[in-house]
Amino acid sequence: MISRFIRIGPARVNWTAWVLWAVGLFLAIYLPARAVAPYIHDPTNMSTLMRIAMPMLDEAKKDTAEWIAAALCFAVAILFPRFRARGLVRLEDAIGRFATHRAQAILFCALLPVIVR
Repeated sequence: MISRFIRIGPARVNWTAWVLWAVGLFLAIYLPARAVAPYIHDPTNMSTLMRIAMPMLDEAKKDTAEWIAAALCFAVAILFPRFRARGLVRLEDAIGRFATHRAQAILFCALLPVIVR
């Protein structure tokens, strides 16, 4: 129903939780990148990095991995029907609630590329 997504009245923004999630996302991306940066920039490690990266860049292996991942998702959906709609409905509701806070959503969309970069 559309009516559950329409909110009347002022919306209260939980800025503390929003900032904590943004900092957590930043740290989850930045700290591992910082940790492996010396290893990546060292030319003596280039052969190891290429040996790791080449299978991921091979089209046939990438396509096969995507088909296997899709098959696993399909199998989980068939074997565990309770997880199908409930998780997606919760996710949709959470995104809808987040989007109703217009300033927060715009700020998040503006800062996300900066945080990720």
